[in-house]
Amino acid sequence: MARGGLIHNSHFRRLWLGQTVSLFGTQVTFLALPSVAILQMHASVFQVGVLQALQFLPFLPLGLLAGTWIDRRHRRPIMIGADIGRMLVLASIPVAFLFHSLTFFQLYAVAAIAGVFNVFSQVAYQAHLPDLVGPEELVDGNAKLQLSSSASAIGGPVLAGFLIGLVGPAMAITADAVSFLVSAVAVAA
Repeated sequence: MARGGLIHNSHFRRLWLGQTVSLFGTQVTFLALPSVAILQMHASVFQVGVLQALQFLPFLPLGLLAGTWIDRRHRRPIMIGADIGRMLVLASIPVAFLFHSLTFFQLYAVAAIAGVFNVFSQVAYQAHLPDLVGPEELVDGNAKLQLSSSASAIGGPVLAGFLIGLVGPAMAITADAVSFLVSAVAVAA
């Protein structure tokens, strides 16, 4: 790799851009999804708890299986497919809301299905980074991706609160759907 580090690696920059945008979008959904349940569907505390758990439940049974499966395949198509899958499943919430047909079952299904796509995306992206950068740049690459993760953990809830206040929680989820489209395009490029 030429001097100047990863900033000059266009493949890494696109991965970094896609991941950063999708991490901010994901933070919007982390706040907006339970807000939809609470504010627009008058969910109980138990229902919100189930909704939150469903987002992370797929990591338990699929984490190791996904890793083994992904190790034998090209990672980019998996990452792109997971981004498109998450975009479509999340976009179903604002669409259903606009047509006054949003149900708890749909919220639960979206949380679980998006969780499955999250497992495959995260495992593929972690395995893909060493394909993009040399061993001597792996620490720098991981540091830059972790910086994006930390920035999204701080700034994402602020963005989420702003969007929820501006357009409501169901429509705010559109930002996450769009973030996965941006990520898919960035990774595909």
